[in-house]
Amino acid sequence: MSTYSYPLFERENHLFVQLPEGPFLIDTGSPMSFGTTGAISFAGESVPLRERAGMLGMNISMTTIRKLVTGPCSGLLGMDVLGRHTLHFCLRAGELHIDDANRGTVLASAVAMGVPMVGIHSRGTDLRALFDTGAQYGYVLKRELVDGLDVIGNITDYNPMLGDISSDAWRLPYQLIGEDGQLASPFMQETVGYLEAGLLSLLNADAIIGWHLLEGVDLVMRPSGGMEVTR
Repeated sequence: MSTYSYPLFERENHLFVQLPEGPFLIDTGSPMSFGTTGAISFAGESVPLRERAGMLGMNISMTTIRKLVTGPCSGLLGMDVLGRHTLHFCLRAGELHIDDANRGTVLASAVAMGVPMVGIHSRGTDLRALFDTGAQYGYVLKRELVDGLDVIGNITDYNPMLGDISSDAWRLPYQLIGEDGQLASPFMQETVGYLEAGLLSLLNADAIIGWHLLEGVDLVMRPSGGMEVTR
């Protein structure tokens, strides 16, 4: 299988990949992609790109994304594009690789409604988390998951499907869980808010973990829904 590599970087607390057509926000929490370029060159293919995405009765476009980022951004890559390839996220090296050669510790993971879910262990409890690289903060969907933690500030955020978000903020410690049930990563921490589950209850999720996970580990995501940690 051919290997393709693209610059991967953080800007404005969001994760971007640099394609020939411009920088695109990487959003594993979105089932659909859109942008302003008409098409993108990705993994050796020319992929048509719609200008807006219809999700749950809402039209989401670059106008929506401009509520989150103000710098250069040509569009958003969701799982309809990302989920077709084996992706190796190496944020610490500033690279996104598309290949099938890398192997690591296999994680407890799945796909639900087209988006990736991963097992995490936090404060003595195993949880099911949406891995959402489009999220600049994490969230717990059950308030008791942050009971006993110190409030460290306030989160002001925006989600295209949920609208404006305001919440107290906590630092949630966690580790990734391997498919064998053993802990598969170093201790990491995510700045999280509390969010009522609402539509997210359809995913049977306990939490959302954002792109900051990639600051602690390199991660492989496969079209099957499998995930692996490489270090």
